[in-house]
This record gives sequence, structure tokens and C-alpha cells, in this order.
Amino acid sequence: MITILKTVTALLPEGYAFVLRGEPSNEEEFKSMYRPITGADETNTAIEETDSTKWTITWANVVAKQTELQTEYDNNAYQRSRREEYPDWGTQLDYIYHNGIEKWKTDIVDPVKTKYPKPS
Repeated sequence: MITILKTVTALLPEGYAFVLRGEPSNEEEFKSMYRPITGADETNTAIEETDSTKWTITWANVVAKQTELQTEYDNNAYQRSRREEYPDWGTQLDYIYHNGIEKWKTDIVDPVKTKYPKPS
């Protein structure tokens, strides 16, 4: 599951900061838990924007982006499965050294790709 924290981070441009006090599940919770940081005061304490009408993202933005990120994550499950299945690089390089590239492809790479095919 893609978290709200990861979703908000993906929505904001680099260099922007925010506070998220929990994992909101609806707009009301989002408005009470999320605060963009607008700067710092003279003691270098973060200044939080409390006026939600000035926020650059909304709950609707978060829900849409979370759906997009979750779909992308789900569609790439085969990549994560393959990564876990392949031996470590040292083992693979040793196999290539002793058996050659073609044998490595047929003995190590192809079985994993067959077990976890790329979705069409």
C-alpha cells in the first residue's frame, strides 16, 4: 500500500517541506494532519501554513496521485519478485566467469523471467 506520506512527497516539488501528523484516510483528517512549511522564524522553528485555502495540494490531488502510484507499484510486482529471486551479483558474475554469458542467461535469467513474466 502506498502511504499518504509517500503520496504527498511525490506531489510536492523538490525543496518543499511539510508536516504530516498521521496517516489520514479522508479530507477532514488530511486538513487536520497536513501542514505545508512556509519558512522558519527567528529561532529557526518551522512556520506551518494553517490556512488550507493557500495549500498547493488538496485531498483530491492526494487520492488521485495515490491511486496512480499504487497502480504503478502493483504493475511492477514482477520486478520486485525477480529481484528477490536472482542470486547476488557476486554469484552471478562467478557463474558467468565459469560458464559463459549464454549459460548464465539460460540457467539463471530465463527461469526467473519465466517464473515472473512481465505483464503485457
